[in-house]
Amino acid sequence: GSGNDRLHGDEGDDRLFGDLGSDYLYGGTGDDTIAGDSGNDRLYGQDGNDILSGGVGDDRLYGAAGNDIGDGGGGDDRLFGGAGDDILNGGDDNDRVHGDEGSDELSGGEGWDYVFGGVDDDAIYGASGNDRLYGQDGNDLLDGGTGNDRLYGGAGADRLIGNTGQDILFGDGGADVFVFNLTSGADTLRDYEIGIDSLYFDIAGYSPSNLGFSEDINGDLLIGWDNQSVLIEGLDLNDQGAIVLLFA
Repeated sequence: GSGNDRLHGDEGDDRLFGDLGSDYLYGGTGDDTIAGDSGNDRLYGQDGNDILSGGVGDDRLYGAAGNDIGDGGGGDDRLFGGAGDDILNGGDDNDRVHGDEGSDELSGGEGWDYVFGGVDDDAIYGASGNDRLYGQDGNDLLDGGTGNDRLYGGAGADRLIGNTGQDILFGDGGADVFVFNLTSGADTLRDYEIGIDSLYFDIAGYSPSNLGFSEDINGDLLIGWDNQSVLIEGLDLNDQGAIVLLFA
């Protein structure tokens, strides 16, 4: 309706639509479809494999148990997958997306977003904007997309792709792989661990001969290729031979 509604689905596969107003929608048990539409809504999938759509406004989406799909839509939204293998997209504006438990696929969408993988092996995408991606536990994939992003792998053997922009990469614990290509921009790698981590150049036909090695004004190792670069803080030219280089 046009007011601020509270709708409860209870048992069964329900379809709940908030329409206008700032609504509270509860799916209950079953595989529910819940849409907030306009207003600052609160959507609770509860049990089951639910589909949650925030619509316009600053919404909160809670998947809870089950393999849920959530889209924040317009506005500064907060999405929480809960248990299960969830697919969450923040949508437009500046969002916070939390995968929580399960192997989730998470995207910040448009805007400057914070995306948290939680436990298990997650795929995390910043999309556009200057985003912050946190793999947390598990062997995660982090892809910054466009913008100047910060990627934090967390525990586990993670794969970090800054992509376009001036990105800052932290592998944290585990045997991490840092991926670069022909549109990587000027990235900074803050914590390369010799004997544990590796660099992967996802460029057909490339070999070590295509890379240039030097030091910046602070003495840190700088690797350059085709107008792209990665600065590896804490290492210098003496460490060049100890870096594991992988190629497509």
